[in-house]
Amino acid sequence: MEELQKKIQMKHDESSRRHMEQIEQRKEKAAELSSGRHANTDYAPKLTPYERKKQCSLCCVVIASEVHLFSHTKGKTHQQAVRDSSSIQGRELSDEEVEHLSLKKYIVDIVTDCLVSSENMKYVEERQKARKKAKKLRARMNSRAKEYETSMEAKTQIPESPYKAKLQRLVKDLLKQLQGQDSGQWANNKVSGLDRTLGEVSRILEKQNNADQVAFQVGGGLSALEQILHVITAASTPTAVPRIPLKSLCAAVNTYYLACSGCPTNCSYVLFSNKIALLMDLLLHQLT
Repeated sequence: MEELQKKIQMKHDESSRRHMEQIEQRKEKAAELSSGRHANTDYAPKLTPYERKKQCSLCCVVIASEVHLFSHTKGKTHQQAVRDSSSIQGRELSDEEVEHLSLKKYIVDIVTDCLVSSENMKYVEERQKARKKAKKLRARMNSRAKEYETSMEAKTQIPESPYKAKLQRLVKDLLKQLQGQDSGQWANNKVSGLDRTLGEVSRILEKQNNADQVAFQVGGGLSALEQILHVITAASTPTAVPRIPLKSLCAAVNTYYLACSGCPTNCSYVLFSNKIALLMDLLLHQLT
């Protein structure tokens, strides 16, 4: 009887062990799926609770384990909140950018174990409302900017300036250089060509002749410079090396400044065409 009881107990223990292993495997599988990882990866988030809980400062959610962290950061609500709070000039962030921002900026350790207070919840709700309001406002600004551009095209005439033809040719060169590029790093010969074109434009605009400045703007010069500067905010991560070297980007910034310095017409154009929004995005990008 004792031997029989021992055998029964051993079978029971073995069955319990297999059952626990199956449960653990299912948990790991669920963790892989919730984290968006492929099943053949070597790593899966653990269910072990954190010694110090974390919190998503954006959604005001307390996070207790790695599985909870991955399931929250991959959730549609959180990802949309990150995109709304960090959108750049109407361009939506990629999944890699959303994940980077989530882990580096919004997921923080909780100093104390107390749950989120009602005041914090109210603050988060107000911030979400403010983001929605800002998004609507930006959409209205873009709409009004299109109306302004259309009205300007109908009545704007290129002023007579001694460098009008040369400026138009240089703007075409800039646009051609931008169109011929893929998403990778610029080659050295392409960078040299860009620097040479920007240098020629700067030397003309340094004369501070309003007719030259307006001719550059009407010919699409500011729009071309905007496309060049957009690569700063288009980097996948804040520390990523931009596609265009910093020296060339600084030359583009200087050219933009020379086009607007002492020229009320171009300054008004930058404001009413909503190109000021990109400049504010660039400033915010550098500050953060």
